[in-house]
Amino acid sequence: MDVDRQIKYWRAGAEEDIKAAKVLCQSKLYRQSLFFGHLAIEKILKAHVCKTSREFAPKIHNLIQLSTKLEMQLSEQYLELLADMNKYNLAGRYPHHSNKRKIGSAECKKYLKMSEGIFKWLAQRLEKTSENI
Repeated sequence: MDVDRQIKYWRAGAEEDIKAAKVLCQSKLYRQSLFFGHLAIEKILKAHVCKTSREFAPKIHNLIQLSTKLEMQLSEQYLELLADMNKYNLAGRYPHHSNKRKIGSAECKKYLKMSEGIFKWLAQRLEKTSENI
């Protein structure tokens, strides 16, 4: 397996998805925006998992499960965010999971801002540790 190629694949996808999340939020497509926010975090976590394990990333979407495969410890605040973001993954894939609860602008902007924060933090750490590969 070409680990560097896998890391680049997941990172590039994550960067596209965080951009898409911003555009979707601006377009008032809030459920879709937070789904893509989740997807961006999922992919950057998978890049870290590939780097750490030197294997393909697992075919899971649960951010908490992915975070347990990291060599670094996440703060309680980040773990809470990952748990919260998991619900937007389900709502994006299976709309009946959203209980028809409408996501508003304030909620979208709040979670998108926090998602960008953890995304940037993880991306920076990936870059630092990728130098050692």
